[in-house]
Amino acid sequence: MVPVIHDFLLRLKTLLRRKKMDREMADELAFHQEMLREKLIREGIPETQAKATARRTFGNPGRWHERLRELWQFRSLENLSRDISFSVRLLRKSPGFTLVALLTISLGVGANTAVFSLIDGLLLRPLPVPQGEKLVVLGIEMGGPTLNYGFPAPFFRALEARPDILADTFAFCDRDSFLVRGTSANENVPGVMVSGNYFSALETPPLLGRYLTPVDDRTGGSPEGLAVVISEAFWERWFNRSPAVLGQKLQIANKPFSVVGVMPKRFIGADQTRSPEIFVPMAAEPIIDAPEDMIAAGHHAWWLTVMGHLRPGVTIEQLNAALVPISTSIVHDTVPDPAWIADQEKQHFHFVAESGSRGFTYLQFFFEKPLMALFAM
Repeated sequence: MVPVIHDFLLRLKTLLRRKKMDREMADELAFHQEMLREKLIREGIPETQAKATARRTFGNPGRWHERLRELWQFRSLENLSRDISFSVRLLRKSPGFTLVALLTISLGVGANTAVFSLIDGLLLRPLPVPQGEKLVVLGIEMGGPTLNYGFPAPFFRALEARPDILADTFAFCDRDSFLVRGTSANENVPGVMVSGNYFSALETPPLLGRYLTPVDDRTGGSPEGLAVVISEAFWERWFNRSPAVLGQKLQIANKPFSVVGVMPKRFIGADQTRSPEIFVPMAAEPIIDAPEDMIAAGHHAWWLTVMGHLRPGVTIEQLNAALVPISTSIVHDTVPDPAWIADQEKQHFHFVAESGSRGFTYLQFFFEKPLMALFAM
């Protein structure tokens, strides 16, 4: 082991002090050549002939230098260095070709990086929440080529009331923005409407205060009124991280909502492509969307994404087997239109569960296959 280390250190020394080592090798060869010449002279050989004999004996000094370098250099590294130097000289002689090559490489690397970032965010990266592997997302089989991932409020409320099927069933509806009244003007703030079990299912504690609960997810809110949870970024931007933010009023859609909690930056919700700054109860949808009312629209408004936790010891296959028989009963209990029910029964209407460990976004639904094809190309 010690000889190997000694050999490595000598090679490293040669690499770092190559010019000095070249001079030392030249001096060493000259010394031995001179010693041979003096020996020949002492043996009676004329000086001119002795000098020529010494040169013939040692041969070409350049070849000796090359052989000695091979003993003390990292050959692969040295060859790579020479190849790079040669390539750089060639590229300097053809600036047009060099520019095209660099642009092509830059575009290729940039495109691959962008596509992989999208694939990582949409298809690979798990949702950064505790026990994310137990999350499932629900869809509806309605006889079409793909599942319908939008739920009307009555279907969700019926599933929410069945803890024997899913643990912590929750729903959410991402919005591009909510209209929030600021000190000088209204501002569009990205947000999401969530059901009462949303935060407890995602198991991320608030940074300050509390999160929304089923008590807040009722018409008119809790006895204390309408509640809202804000993100850490919104807390910093609007309230300068003041600890007195709890209880402050936010005017959302011209209605006062009391701030009850602040979520940490690491919490992004159930959609990895969004960064909501405010979270309002789902029951406040008629206020947010006035004069529209998707809750009152019942089975005509398919606007919610529904997720939940697998119950302990239950697999997705077992859950799907349990969802089939209750689908018909939920439809009959919540839809007042017999013709609609009859049409859906012909299509074998039923709920379906899939893994929700990566959360859910419609970008994932629409762009999974195109992104994989693009990345392969």
